[in-house]
Formats: sequence, structure tokens, C-alpha cells
Amino acid sequence: MYKPRYTGYFCDVPGFALGHAMDYEGMTGVTVIRPLNKATASIDVRGASPGTRETDLLCAEKSVGEVHGIFLAGGSAFGLACADGIMDYLRSQDIGYDTGVTKVPIVPGCVIFDLAIGSPLAYPNGNMGAEAICAATTSDRSMGNIGAGTGATVGKVNGMVSAMKSGLGQASLQYGDVIVSCVIAVNAFGDVYDPFCQNEILAGPVDISNKKIKPTIDVFKDMEREASKVGGQLMNTTIGCIATNAHLNKSECLRISQMAHDGMARAINPVHTNLDGDALFTISSGDKEIDMNILGALAAEVVAKAIVNAVVTSEGIKGLYCYHDLQVAPAF
Repeated sequence: MYKPRYTGYFCDVPGFALGHAMDYEGMTGVTVIRPLNKATASIDVRGASPGTRETDLLCAEKSVGEVHGIFLAGGSAFGLACADGIMDYLRSQDIGYDTGVTKVPIVPGCVIFDLAIGSPLAYPNGNMGAEAICAATTSDRSMGNIGAGTGATVGKVNGMVSAMKSGLGQASLQYGDVIVSCVIAVNAFGDVYDPFCQNEILAGPVDISNKKIKPTIDVFKDMEREASKVGGQLMNTTIGCIATNAHLNKSECLRISQMAHDGMARAINPVHTNLDGDALFTISSGDKEIDMNILGALAAEVVAKAIVNAVVTSEGIKGLYCYHDLQVAPAF
């Protein structure tokens, strides 16, 4: 694995474990966030083509206030089935919402579309979900072609023929005794930039003849105004989870997710398109106090850094270039 550009990992926030399962032949996978203590969460969805499960329960007005796991997965809507294995495992551990007759684990999640890179018949199922949560550890530092990032790609305006490999990224920041972290699977329609390094373009549609990136916006400008010329339909979506040891309720988790999308917008362009299902969870398990404006700003920064790490740690596969393959031929 290539080294990340920015420091920190999701599990730097105490009380969370992270686990992954992969199918490298089918090029898909799942990442599971497991809270080890009582945790509150919410989600903000900005993309127009999301694939989600149990996210309505995270609305502030809904009665359930605790989540027992969150998953990020490939496989498009098929990949939502990985929740079955996660729930079965948690139920076997007597973890879940107590209904009086049994405990029902609350496991929301999101999926990306990765069916075009490996096999369209390969997607995370219950077995893969169970494998991922069983593998969850508080010391996970996995990035790149792993978990939900196994089949992630970016820069698909011309379709998969010129797309680049992306993956899963992590990062964290600390402000006093408050820690905020992010894990994210970057499968964007648009390009990825490093907003902290002169807005360097890291990944986008590649001109195979010269191994250079042409930014998606420039490709748009060269196109006639025909929707049929835009490639990459349904092949996108960036999904992630922010964690913090700050004490937040569901409404406050939602607000942090909303502010954190600014980090996605700094690192991905274009973002939140009709062809993306971009979504960010925020999960809180702690008792630290912090101003919400500061926490939201930190969340946006850590999201952008995790996105950069997802691209620079990924390896080229299935005929797709990665960031490191193009360093001898910088973007124009």
C-alpha cells in the first residue's frame, strides 16, 4: 500500500472499531464501523442517486436514538444485503434495540456503484458483512484498495475507459481533547484534488495517449450539449462516516454532516451531481464539549484529507491507472 499524505485514522476516536471484507476477483467490498459504546448518528445525503438503508431512523424526530453499526459497501443496491450478516452477528452478541421480545440491531448504511470494474454479478452479501464486522479492530489503518474502496474509481465523464483507481481513505484531527476522524470510499463521477497542496489534481479522466489527466470540467466544455455523451452513469458515489468523541445528539450529528460536505466539495469537482449518491454519516460516542462551528470546520477538513488519502494510497488494477502511475506525466 502507498503511504497516505495526511495523518490520522478513523479509530483515533476512542470507542470505535473498523473492519473490512473484500472480493478482489469481483472487485467489491464492505467496510463496517462498529461502535463499542452507546453511539448516536445521523446522515446528510447530497448526491441525486443514493443507495441507503435504515437512514430514515437517523432523522431527529424518529424514536430510535442509538445505532449499533454502520456500513459502507460496494455492489450498488445489491450490496445493501451485507447488512443481514452484520445484524446476525450483532444479534448473536445480544446487541440491538430492545423490543421486549428480541433485540434488533440498528445498522444503517450506504453503497457505491462498483459493478463496472470487476464482475457485475459480484457484490457484498450477508457473509461478507459478517466477515467485515468480525474483523473489526480499534487499530485498523487500512487504506486504498480495501473494504468499500476495493472497486472505487473516479473521473468517469468518458466512462470507465479513462477512469482512474481510487479507494478507501482515513484521516483524523485533534482540537484540545476533541478528536474527529473520517473513513470514506471515494467513487466520484468527478475529479479529486488536494486543496491543501495548491489544489493539485490527483485523479480524473486520463488521456491514454499521453497519460495525462484532463479535468472533467474541461471535458464538459469540449462536449456538445448532449446528455448521451456523458459517460459514467450510475457508476459513482462517495460515501463516508465522520466519528467524534464530542457529545452530540442526532440533530447535531446532522449539522456536522452538512458542514462536512464542504470538505467533499473542496476535494472533488464536480461533486453532488445527478450521477452521484454522495452521503456522509456522523457518529458520536463521547462526552467532550466543543463549539459546533469549530467541530463542523474540523469535520470538513478531515473529510477532504481522507479523500486525498483514498486516492494516493490506491493501486492501479484492472487496466486502470492510479495516482502514482501518472507522476512522470503531470496533468495539463
